[in-house]
Amino acid sequence: MENIKIGIIGFDTSHVVAFTKLLNDEKDPFHVKGGKIVAGYPSYSPDLKASYSSVEGFKKENRKI
Repeated sequence: MENIKIGIIGFDTSHVVAFTKLLNDEKDPFHVKGGKIVAGYPSYSPDLKASYSSVEGFKKENRKI
């Protein structure tokens, strides 16, 4: 079976890292087979500091997976 290619929109919460790990890291104990994160768009809420200030860190962390 071929993997389903998945994209993520929004990089302002830790969910982007958690979902990428579950789908892409076969060593993760909760790995989900069949899908793979292959692209992402780092959107955020420009009026919410907790949102826009988190994007760069989550992008960097996500690249390591």
